[in-house]
Amino acid sequence: MKKIYTYGVILLLIMVFTNKSTAQENKQAFKQNYFGLGSGLDYGGIGIKAEILPVKWLGIFGGFGYNLNDPAYNAGLSIKMLPAKKLRPVIMAMYGYNAVLLFKGRRERSKIFYGLTTAPGC
Repeated sequence: MKKIYTYGVILLLIMVFTNKSTAQENKQAFKQNYFGLGSGLDYGGIGIKAEILPVKWLGIFGGFGYNLNDPAYNAGLSIKMLPAKKLRPVIMAMYGYNAVLLFKGRRERSKIFYGLTTAPGC
């Protein structure tokens, strides 16, 4: 358990110190590709995510990570409704990891759930 905690802290520090932040407006309309570290369902827990934007309003993504029990994955689509605005409503649909049950001291009873997940966002 201590080893997992150590790896988690190291990954979190990498995510915090490699994230680019700016106060100025980005003049680029949209990025064609995205690759990064993070956490959440679309990252497969704590992991990496790659997204390709064939057009500025549609993203195709895949994520692979660790969900505190086993490796997990996700893949899906995201629709960005107002891609040129700073505040962008998003609708996402993906298939993959969406929940994990952990039993302390009983790893063999822990279970990962896979299925379809839909989500609105902003």
